[in-house]
Amino acid sequence: MLRLAGFVRRSGKGDHRIYLHLQRPRLVTIDPRSPLLPAYVSDVIAAVEEILNAEDAAG
Repeated sequence: MLRLAGFVRRSGKGDHRIYLHLQRPRLVTIDPRSPLLPAYVSDVIAAVEEILNAEDAAG
């Protein structure tokens, strides 16, 4: 989902996955443990919505 929205994955500490987007100053960090915690899901959805809203506003 993050990659489809233009986020790029970079190395994280341990198993953590870190994603960044050039139009968003904050990183998205995910701990891929199973099951995935709801807080990580919420962070991903908020980050993708933020990028999509910025793109819509830019026209």
